[in-house]
Amino acid sequence: MPFTAAAPTAHAATPTTSRLAGDDRYATAVAVSKSAFPSGGVPVAYVATGENFPDALAGGAAASYGKGPLLLVSPDAIPAAVATELTRLKPGRIVVQGGTGVVSAAVASQLQTYTSGAVTRNAGDTRYQTALLTSQEAFPDGFGGTAVIATGENYPDALSAGSLFASFQGPILLNDPSGGLDSATLAELTRLNPSRVVLLGGTGVVPNTVSTQVKGLGFTVERLSGDDRYATARAIARRAYPTSASEVFVSTGVNFPDGLAAGPLAGARQGPVLLSDGSCWDAETLAYLRDLAPTKITLIGGSAVVGDALGSLSGCPVSLEGVSSTDSQQVIVVKYSAPTSGTIDWYEWDGSSWSNVGSAETTFGYNGVKDGDARVEGDGTTPLGTYPIITEFGTSSLTSAMPFKEITDCSYWISDGTASDYNRWREQCSPAPAKSVHLMDYVTNTRAQYRHAAVIGFNYDDPIRPPKAGSGSGIMLHYEPAGISTTGCVGVTDRERVESLLAWMESAAKPTIVIRRA
Repeated sequence: MPFTAAAPTAHAATPTTSRLAGDDRYATAVAVSKSAFPSGGVPVAYVATGENFPDALAGGAAASYGKGPLLLVSPDAIPAAVATELTRLKPGRIVVQGGTGVVSAAVASQLQTYTSGAVTRNAGDTRYQTALLTSQEAFPDGFGGTAVIATGENYPDALSAGSLFASFQGPILLNDPSGGLDSATLAELTRLNPSRVVLLGGTGVVPNTVSTQVKGLGFTVERLSGDDRYATARAIARRAYPTSASEVFVSTGVNFPDGLAAGPLAGARQGPVLLSDGSCWDAETLAYLRDLAPTKITLIGGSAVVGDALGSLSGCPVSLEGVSSTDSQQVIVVKYSAPTSGTIDWYEWDGSSWSNVGSAETTFGYNGVKDGDARVEGDGTTPLGTYPIITEFGTSSLTSAMPFKEITDCSYWISDGTASDYNRWREQCSPAPAKSVHLMDYVTNTRAQYRHAAVIGFNYDDPIRPPKAGSGSGIMLHYEPAGISTTGCVGVTDRERVESLLAWMESAAKPTIVIRRA
């Protein structure tokens, strides 16, 4: 029967977790502001309605560029928590996002008491015009950096733009997904004169017409998108923080208020914004987080919308079909796609559930995969099936709790089906064994696949010998660069991930590898 994994946990150093939340959306925005600007004295504060998202979408980028927060109010009142925060911040000026229908004239008048400067308003007849006015107000002299275009019909992609605020620091313009950019937006792009324009989301929300129009103005265009709002958020974050970030900010992707305020915080503290459905991380985002290795994760919003598990790098449930925790407490699942690539994930049993420990991309035999009992020696396929990990080997041990063999100049793997030690390691210096693989060759070549590797127990205990069907030898788990197929082994395309996997394995846990089609 299949086993269902509980929320997987990373075995890298667990980041510290903090939460910024209040009793409502207004108080949560205040908590974010306090964290981003603990000393107060900000040059500007942007204020938008907390009841809808369009007018605030462009305000986050402007607030971040102006080094101030984005706070939320109701149409006819300033919540007490917001009033207290404005008193603490002492903003040099205040900018209201949207017309009097969303932030009343009375509220704007009250805001004047919290600043010695002006209270101004960015308000157009539509959300698209409001975004244009915000760009003109925040960037009056143009902007030679990166401008962002997102749909004005929904909020997730624009919320995720907070990942870009620290490094790109440009305006957000909105487009109607039913068509291209209007003449006013094109004129604003010309005025801004950006070095690059980034489109957020797929062609369903920012159509290719927009890309064509922007390129027609002579600007470089880049699109960041994914299959859904969470994947798009990950793509945006990866663009700004491809390999490392000390802090990651997490907001719900199900609603807008908490995420509206996150952008200026992410810009001030230089970290990406990721969206979640509230309970767990999908496998792809979890892998990205492990790559980043943040020391801190900041959850924005209450636990009802951003669960505690998101702070401990917990992944969504998975099923390990056909795997019994009685037989093995460490399981490596390799999934083949096409033509010679796939994924590898490794799990361990903690006594009650499976936990994901790591993942990577893989490469396979140059002829793909084949059922293990149909494979023959030298056919260039990787055998499908379930096999034990026999031993680790290489030039030096990774201090794992596995048996280890050190490669020497006399180390060979025997592929001679007539030999008594067929499909076994042999130390023989001279002459070299017939029909064998000189293991050191895979250490001294440019790829050094066998610097650290493991023996997969395919056709191992009672080997079927050539020329019978089902035979084969020397199926290993090792490093192999992306895009290069193996002769039948499982190649992991990231050397550090290989070493992490090998160091994790323990013979007492009876590590097992499952090779299957995706």
